[in-house]
Amino acid sequence: MTPRSLFEGLGCIPGEGVDPWELVFRITPEVGGDPYDAWISGGTNTTNFDVNCQTIKSNPSCTRHFRSALLQRWSEEVTSKVKVGIYKDGKEVHNITFNATGSNLTSWFSKERVLNTTYRGILTNNEFNYFCLKGYVLHPVFSL
Repeated sequence: MTPRSLFEGLGCIPGEGVDPWELVFRITPEVGGDPYDAWISGGTNTTNFDVNCQTIKSNPSCTRHFRSALLQRWSEEVTSKVKVGIYKDGKEVHNITFNATGSNLTSWFSKERVLNTTYRGILTNNEFNYFCLKGYVLHPVFSL
């Protein structure tokens, strides 16, 4: 089974030039709502079936956050790695890959589980103010 990803790729069989990650969550700009709540439980601002939202590229037809039904079965899936990709103009500019073995929907996102990242200092110097899925208390968003 291929690793699962927070933002990246579409489900496909890995091959040369093919990304093995499967999209399970995508925050859509200007949709509103709390991304953490969308990750945890979905809600009115999420979809799991709108094909316009099942890509990392911006699509004006996508008016919700994407949340795959796979997230409801996290403990049943063989999830060994989770990758958070940050995109600009459809291209990945940063990422963090986590060890998700034995994790749940929230415990995978911890500095102790980071396997690889393009962010400087996370693995070596702990150069960050907050590292939590829920975000800073006054501003609940994904934080690093």
